[in-house]
Amino acid sequence: MSVQKERNGQFIGELGRRLRDEIKSKTNGRLRVHFDHAGSESEKTIVHLGKKSSRANALSFVDIAVVEAGSNVIGNEESKRVILLCEVEEEGARPKKIIGDLCSILFADGVQISGHHYHLDNTRLIIGIRRNEKGKSEDKAEEVITKIQNRVSAGSISGIVGVYATSHRELMDAVYGEILKSLGVD
Repeated sequence: MSVQKERNGQFIGELGRRLRDEIKSKTNGRLRVHFDHAGSESEKTIVHLGKKSSRANALSFVDIAVVEAGSNVIGNEESKRVILLCEVEEEGARPKKIIGDLCSILFADGVQISGHHYHLDNTRLIIGIRRNEKGKSEDKAEEVITKIQNRVSAGSISGIVGVYATSHRELMDAVYGEILKSLGVD
């Protein structure tokens, strides 16, 4: 592991420890903080598709999660809820990286932490970005975050349709047909 990467993880680990102690104290242990990049204290937080995490459906790892043990029952299984997820980009933030971070969480069906499953329900998402004084990527990343916030709250996107094909020609034909269908001119 590079010295820079090791040092960056140290910051997340330190932040996680501070949050863990403060939140535990202020909520009488009702909320728990899980965090990565902390050596033996690390707990991988995996956002995933489907009901349970596996290699086939894992989307990404998240730096920090705050969870609450719930009393809700889904089927016969006790359900625990994620209150907050936080991803921190310590080395600047290219827009593509921020979009990937946001989309993996927005698309997730659930979260797995140390083998325990949690569901997303009114979960707050925090993205931390370290600004480079001479960089412009962070300005673009900030604009991306603002646009996603506005579009999620305003319902700007009315629907998303996936179109799939095995060849370029079939894909172009299928996209063409879907566009015409969506516009009502098929």
